[in-house]
Amino acid sequence: MIYLIAWRNIWRNKSRSLVVITAMVIGICATVFITGFSWGMYEYRINDLINNEISHVQIHNPDYLENNETKYRIRDPEPLIKELESNPLVKSYSPRVTGMAMLMSSRGQTGALVQGIDTSLEDRTTNLRSKIIDGKYLSGTNAKPILVSKRMLEELKLDLGQRLTLRVDQFPGARYKIVGVFETANSMYDEMNVFVLDEDLREQLEITNGYHEIAVLLKDDDEMDSFKEYLGSFGQHNLVRNWKELAPEVAVGLESFNTSIFIIVIIIFLGVAFGIVNTMLMAVLERVREIGMLLSIGMTRRRVFSMMIIETLFLSTVGVPIGLLIGYVIIETTGNSGIDLSVFSEGFSGMGFSSIVYPALTFEYYLQITVEILLIVFIASLFPAFRARKLNPAEAIRKL
Repeated sequence: MIYLIAWRNIWRNKSRSLVVITAMVIGICATVFITGFSWGMYEYRINDLINNEISHVQIHNPDYLENNETKYRIRDPEPLIKELESNPLVKSYSPRVTGMAMLMSSRGQTGALVQGIDTSLEDRTTNLRSKIIDGKYLSGTNAKPILVSKRMLEELKLDLGQRLTLRVDQFPGARYKIVGVFETANSMYDEMNVFVLDEDLREQLEITNGYHEIAVLLKDDDEMDSFKEYLGSFGQHNLVRNWKELAPEVAVGLESFNTSIFIIVIIIFLGVAFGIVNTMLMAVLERVREIGMLLSIGMTRRRVFSMMIIETLFLSTVGVPIGLLIGYVIIETTGNSGIDLSVFSEGFSGMGFSSIVYPALTFEYYLQITVEILLIVFIASLFPAFRARKLNPAEAIRKL
């Protein structure tokens, strides 16, 4: 009976109830969209980091990382290569010859990490080929080809087809021809990397075998940590690191994502909670005589308290599903079409994010938002319920 009374009570003043429901719907929609928008940005950044820049795991000689000298190569790479070729968890891998280089021309100079790659292996590991916006992919010339970014081309004040001098460590500089220009969503990555053929860089550095870096792309993201530990047993003198260790700023951002979203959710829902407290308190004050009558004919204070709680929760059962449904539709619609923020592209690129955001949200976040709003609504209902519980029946009946 108390449930039926509570349900009828919330619709006695439809305008007031609809205001509360509308506030819930707007609050939930805003929360779902902000969460989905933020997660979409991070999801793109992580996928871009794995598929275009770092891969899941990288292997280095620890001395090379400390000194950046090309003489420090991966120790005993043969067992590692054989394992990567046969391991069912590995989607692809790319061994590279790398070094810190100085790029020079008659118009300017800049420093960068030069990566000597095997194009067939690199194509299976990264999407470098798809990032080329002008020219060709390390081919089509008798000269030593080099692939540079659009930003670097502008910095060196050169054009496609022109030549530059590339010098690494103490080795003599070599002339390379710019055959292609690439551009990614990460401007810092573009400013720090150039690509040449593996054999050309080996010739310049007088290296006949070995690698400075092996990037490994896995089939399943969830296997990354366990695979990293397993791979370490094949080269105890080498350093095996995952993308979280190679890009700690992204990992820290990801770890703090849940905390940030929780704070945002609390701020939005607190506004909803104050609206609920105000509305339900008004309902109590308007029904003082009625509540006093119920208490005087035998309804216990506990049941009055429960009735006020149930009324608020009934409002939630209407508002929460509608808010989640509308939020879901917004996320799915914008997730397919994307939100174009090209006007802020320079700022996004500087942080490694794409200027087109595809909002996305997993079931866990929908569940988290639902639990949080129900918890806040329940807490918000306690104060009006306590006020109703404390009413004196004799005094309440005499109220006009």
